[in-house]
Amino acid sequence: MKNKYRNPWAKELNIEKPEFYENDAPKVFSYRGVDVLRLANGSFDYVFCGCCITQRAGCDRGPKAQAVIDEILDGNQPVSDGVASHLIAHGSPALTYSQYTADYLAGLRA
Repeated sequence: MKNKYRNPWAKELNIEKPEFYENDAPKVFSYRGVDVLRLANGSFDYVFCGCCITQRAGCDRGPKAQAVIDEILDGNQPVSDGVASHLIAHGSPALTYSQYTADYLAGLRA
């Protein structure tokens, strides 16, 4: 099965990357609409509504993966602006890195 999903960090890196990821990675876990794909190099892409929302070296299934997904979809884990925009467009709250930093500096986060 061919997967194609948006790379929200494509233009944010020093070396521009493709706008979409395309691979044959198997889905190893699904939770709250997020599919976890195991890539050939052993890492994992977490895909929500056609967009990668995080990439991890582990946490491919079970409670650890659920915790990662819950933190992101519930707006408790900071994400990039591109991921935040995607989450908000699909009804999830989102916490950006810049908002997390502002909250921290204002004493609102530990």
